[in-house]
Amino acid sequence: MSTALYAADPRAAMDEFRQITASLFPTSSAAPQLVVPRQKQLDELNSLNRTISHERFFCVFNLLEAKLEHVTGFGQWLGYIDEQFQIRDYFRIIHKTSLSSLSLMAKTALLVTQAENFQLEFCRNRLIVLIGLQHRNGTYLLCKRTLSPWQYDTHRRVTAWLNEYSIVKEYDNEPLTPRVLASNGIRVEALEKALRTGIYTTLERLPANQRPFTLTELRIARFVAYQANSSSNDLASEFDITLNTVESHSRNLRAKAAQLFGQPFSLREAAAFMRQQGIV
Repeated sequence: MSTALYAADPRAAMDEFRQITASLFPTSSAAPQLVVPRQKQLDELNSLNRTISHERFFCVFNLLEAKLEHVTGFGQWLGYIDEQFQIRDYFRIIHKTSLSSLSLMAKTALLVTQAENFQLEFCRNRLIVLIGLQHRNGTYLLCKRTLSPWQYDTHRRVTAWLNEYSIVKEYDNEPLTPRVLASNGIRVEALEKALRTGIYTTLERLPANQRPFTLTELRIARFVAYQANSSSNDLASEFDITLNTVESHSRNLRAKAAQLFGQPFSLREAAAFMRQQGIV
């Protein structure tokens, strides 16, 4: 399976990250005019530093320079050395079940934040996901990751993201379960829908050799995910195919989902998990 836009391994995810930053900020373009004052960021860093003792840690993804900044607490809670922790290390510790969808979600999130209806403000409108991160001792921990704009320019392009993490428990292949929260803590369902739709559309538009699922498999997964009581007959009728073809697509979808997410599924379980990953 190609991983050009659906990275399921650390190296592919790193390449994807470089491609995204290069497309957003080509070297030939003028330097972006940044909006968020440095003092505002320093005040937030001081506030964040006071939370580290509570199984929390954070870093800033600088998209302009393709590097991590202000890495804090990774040593205390994950066993790494903050001063030496880099982007390639970050991608290496993400569980493959999480990484496979995060790489796709990252590009879609950048596009959503550029939309006119997105309230782009410093550390506001936070994208929250559950993610598996590997401790230096080899165990994986389920962490809640909160992503919010750290810096952006006058063209509404986010140039840096604040990533905050809090440890939940040991990781057990939980789905990402993406949510978008406004600064008042209320879910922004319109942005969640835009994010989910953007991911699904991106997958649909990928060349066949870069797509983790065929178009029919994606559409079947989406139908089953949102039609709780759908049957094989319903699928045959909806997509104008035979029951044998339904079974063939179901078998292939379950096998690909098991390979991608590292666990066996029934068709309904695979569709539900893909929905919780933000894919359909």
